[in-house]
Amino acid sequence: MAPPGAANTIALVPPSEGASAGGDEAYCAFATEDIEADHSTLRASGVDVDAEIARTGKRRSGLVSTDVSIGDPVPSQFFFRDIDGNRFLIVQPD
Repeated sequence: MAPPGAANTIALVPPSEGASAGGDEAYCAFATEDIEADHSTLRASGVDVDAEIARTGKRRSGLVSTDVSIGDPVPSQFFFRDIDGNRFLIVQPD
Protein backbone atom coordinates (compact mmCIF):
# COMPACT_ATOMS: atom_id res chain seq x y z
CA MET A 1 0.00 0.00 0.00
CA ALA A 2 1.22 3.51 -0.73
CA PRO A 3 -0.17 6.94 -1.52
CA PRO A 4 -0.17 7.98 -5.18
CA GLY A 5 3.33 8.91 -6.38
CA ALA A 6 5.09 7.37 -3.37
CA ALA A 7 8.63 6.06 -3.77
CA ASN A 8 8.10 3.32 -1.17
CA THR A 9 5.34 0.84 -0.47
CA ILE A 10 4.46 -1.28 2.54
CA ALA A 11 2.92 -4.74 2.45
CA LEU A 12 0.36 -5.36 5.18
CA VAL A 13 0.33 -9.04 6.08
CA PRO A 14 -2.35 -10.44 8.38
CA PRO A 15 -1.29 -12.78 11.20
CA SER A 16 -1.06 -16.49 10.44
CA GLU A 17 -4.17 -18.54 11.07
CA GLY A 18 -4.63 -18.96 14.80
CA ALA A 19 -2.10 -16.25 15.67
CA SER A 20 -3.08 -12.97 17.27
CA ALA A 21 -2.30 -9.56 15.83
CA GLY A 22 0.24 -7.38 17.57
CA GLY A 23 3.30 -8.23 19.52
CA ASP A 24 6.48 -6.66 20.75
CA GLU A 25 8.82 -7.76 17.96
CA ALA A 26 10.06 -5.24 15.43
CA TYR A 27 10.39 -6.41 11.84
CA CYS A 28 10.36 -3.03 10.18
CA ALA A 29 12.66 -0.02 10.36
CA PHE A 30 12.39 3.38 8.73
CA ALA A 31 15.30 5.70 7.92
CA THR A 32 15.00 9.42 8.57
CA GLU A 33 17.08 12.49 7.87
CA ASP A 34 15.76 14.35 10.96
CA ILE A 35 15.21 12.02 13.90
CA GLU A 36 14.54 14.88 16.32
CA ALA A 37 11.69 16.24 14.19
CA ASP A 38 10.18 12.78 13.63
CA HIS A 39 10.34 11.93 17.34
CA SER A 40 8.71 15.24 18.28
CA THR A 41 6.01 14.95 15.60
CA LEU A 42 5.07 11.41 16.61
CA ARG A 43 4.93 12.32 20.32
CA ALA A 44 2.85 15.43 19.62
CA SER A 45 0.46 13.29 17.56
CA GLY A 46 -0.11 10.94 20.49
CA VAL A 47 1.86 8.01 19.09
CA ASP A 48 3.40 5.63 21.65
CA VAL A 49 7.13 6.41 21.18
CA ASP A 50 10.18 5.79 23.36
CA ALA A 51 10.66 8.63 25.82
CA GLU A 52 14.17 9.31 24.52
CA ILE A 53 16.12 8.83 21.31
CA ALA A 54 18.82 6.21 21.88
CA ARG A 55 22.21 7.61 21.04
CA THR A 56 25.85 6.62 21.31
CA GLY A 57 26.68 5.85 24.91
CA LYS A 58 23.09 5.02 25.93
CA ARG A 59 21.29 1.68 26.19
CA ARG A 60 18.07 0.56 24.50
CA SER A 61 16.12 -2.68 24.28
CA GLY A 62 16.89 -5.10 21.46
CA LEU A 63 15.30 -4.95 18.02
CA VAL A 64 13.71 -8.40 18.07
CA SER A 65 13.60 -9.14 21.79
CA THR A 66 12.92 -6.66 24.58
CA ASP A 67 14.82 -9.00 26.92
CA VAL A 68 18.09 -7.97 25.25
CA SER A 69 19.80 -4.66 25.91
CA ILE A 70 21.99 -2.94 23.31
CA GLY A 71 24.83 -1.11 25.00
CA ASP A 72 25.81 1.49 22.43
CA PRO A 73 23.24 1.97 19.67
CA VAL A 74 24.68 3.64 16.62
CA PRO A 75 23.16 5.41 14.78
CA SER A 76 20.52 7.40 16.72
CA GLN A 77 17.25 5.49 16.90
CA PHE A 78 13.94 5.04 18.71
CA PHE A 79 10.95 2.72 18.66
CA PHE A 80 7.31 3.55 18.23
CA ARG A 81 4.30 1.28 18.62
CA ASP A 82 1.01 1.12 16.74
CA ILE A 83 -2.41 0.63 18.37
CA ASP A 84 -1.99 -3.17 18.20
CA GLY A 85 1.35 -3.04 20.05
CA ASN A 86 3.51 -3.73 16.98
CA ARG A 87 6.92 -2.10 17.33
CA PHE A 88 8.74 -0.16 14.59
CA LEU A 89 12.23 1.35 14.58
CA ILE A 90 13.22 4.78 13.26
CA VAL A 91 16.93 5.24 12.54
CA GLN A 92 18.94 8.24 11.39
CA PRO A 93 21.90 6.90 9.41
CA ASP A 94 25.16 8.75 9.96
